[in-house]
Amino acid sequence: MDAERITFVGKMAFGKPPGRCIYCGSDGGNRGDEHIVAYCLAIDAYLPKASCQDCAAKTSYLEGYAGRQIFGPLRVHFQIQSRRKKIKLNPVEVTFKTGHGRETTRLVAREKLPATVTLPLLDPPGLFHQNPPAPIKNCDTWTWIADNPEERMRALLLPGELSGTIRNEIKPLVFTRMLAKIAHAVTIGWLGLDAFVPYLPPLILGNDENAAYLVGGAEAPTKPEPRQPYSASHFEDYSHEFTWQTGPSCRGD
Repeated sequence: MDAERITFVGKMAFGKPPGRCIYCGSDGGNRGDEHIVAYCLAIDAYLPKASCQDCAAKTSYLEGYAGRQIFGPLRVHFQIQSRRKKIKLNPVEVTFKTGHGRETTRLVAREKLPATVTLPLLDPPGLFHQNPPAPIKNCDTWTWIADNPEERMRALLLPGELSGTIRNEIKPLVFTRMLAKIAHAVTIGWLGLDAFVPYLPPLILGNDENAAYLVGGAEAPTKPEPRQPYSASHFEDYSHEFTWQTGPSCRGD
């Protein structure tokens, strides 16, 4: 199988305008640029004039969820670019334990908690193993911590409390729809709209929930790497790299 690789840096157009919406196929109306990697993820790579207004309204939710709920804490911590003056993060439920084994749950402003990112650990796509279409069931999560969690959590403890646990919630279906959106757009930018049979648009638009059949992890789940002592000064240059493979039996994105 041949491997292809491209690196996106800064603001850049990738591919030619496809001539119709890459999701629904509509060739009428005004079509806007479609993000391959959203602005909120540090760069701004896009496919020119590729999405109709109706489909753009549906896919913008995916970018918003990724930018705030998944990567929001890291964007604030590392001061990653934003079109808004302040990135608004929702408060998070934290469960605090006392020395007597009792638990109390209360909402805490996200900015007061450790900067983390939590992602779902996905099995390989069912399509690769001749499994029938199926939704994502229970899946483990992977959490990476960007700063010192002990110090921040200690500052939140009330008298008698010994520890606190953050309830990291993630929507695997929404996350996989975002991955599908990226894969679909970058494949069209590289190969063109009519070069392959697209499988992903129904999933991207929310018309198909069988994400485990089409989207998944390339390797078995791994344990999170140790916390990294990074600071904003290490993130002067951002890039996103994509690698994909094609073979005689691969006709879809």
